[in-house]
Amino acid sequence: MKAERIFCLNTVAVLVFVSLFSVGCDSDSSTSVECPLAAPYCGGDFPLNTQNTTEYGPPWANVITQFWPCYGPYALCYYADCTPGVDGTVTDCPCESLFGLNFVEESSILNRAVYEETVRVCINDPERCSLPNGAPVCAAINSAAFYQTVPDVAGVSDFSFFGFSASAAIGTDCTDSPGIYSGCMTTACYDNGDGSYNCICPTFDGPFQVGQEGVPCDIQPMTYSAAYNPDPGGGGIPTPPSGINCFPDAGANADNPIACPLYSSDTVLPPDSGVDCSLVCEQYNQCMNSSEVQLGYTCDASICTTEKKEIFIPACMGLQDCDISEVMKAEFAAGCSCCASQLCGCEPNDVTNEEIWLLNMAQLDNGDVPQCSINDTLCGTAPGI
Repeated sequence: MKAERIFCLNTVAVLVFVSLFSVGCDSDSSTSVECPLAAPYCGGDFPLNTQNTTEYGPPWANVITQFWPCYGPYALCYYADCTPGVDGTVTDCPCESLFGLNFVEESSILNRAVYEETVRVCINDPERCSLPNGAPVCAAINSAAFYQTVPDVAGVSDFSFFGFSASAAIGTDCTDSPGIYSGCMTTACYDNGDGSYNCICPTFDGPFQVGQEGVPCDIQPMTYSAAYNPDPGGGGIPTPPSGINCFPDAGANADNPIACPLYSSDTVLPPDSGVDCSLVCEQYNQCMNSSEVQLGYTCDASICTTEKKEIFIPACMGLQDCDISEVMKAEFAAGCSCCASQLCGCEPNDVTNEEIWLLNMAQLDNGDVPQCSINDTLCGTAPGI
């Protein structure tokens, strides 16, 4: 299978070049154009991408062309109903602060410099971009560089399968009932202080699809967080790679139809995977926090088995700053979630084992079933033993 098609929902790759040299809202453009959105996108130093990235319009139209996977902190606005702003060009959308596998739609990248760099790299090396954190946009989000010129931005919105269900996969198609919707991909998000975000999503007028089943297309004056896939019958979500037909680490909820299964005794790496297990273990063992807890193991012990953010986000936070490329390569090759250390026989250090044990106890107390109870892996050791 061509790597270019791994996350493609609609083959419109040529379109990203149509307006590549159009003028954005960055202050050092030689040609001045009126910036079309309210703050934080206009009126400051943010390099807003105003070019038409598809034939349907600018990035905030959120037209589905090509998804690239990332791994790290992000905001999820997929299910949001948004409140209009004063001038109608942006909306306030209630979104969730999360961590894990997430996806950026290429033509919807609002930062012009990041957009152009992502297009340049991924058109030349789609295999690199098809694995988590391979696309340049992922580094910009994970390092907080995406909105570095905008004060107080706490996160960036994109898509994930957290909490995903068959109902969300069906959604509601409003292609025949076009109207105003909120395009939330790569938008600026502000911390509400309670684990949630307020994301400022630009509005667009056109056909769209909503990730909520059986809802009316018109909820004015509110708007849906939505996107548009021009492919007939197409939805607004990434398509899993053929061969595994699922996404590793895509969510812990039991009814998630798209998450790869956990490790089992039957799970093996394909003989032609090209995965270097010594490098997999090196990436697990070298990614540590200040307490020398190895974050790859603690993240694997929690993010695929609990939906409680207070458990898995602290266990994973910091992983976005590490190279986990071979870890992800192993999981995508084997089609399993939170499983690379088991596939390659990697062993955590003592302090990490103790943290894994504590995470397992927290999950049991929350009514979750950790991997230790499912496949007898990532069991850890009780502190002091």
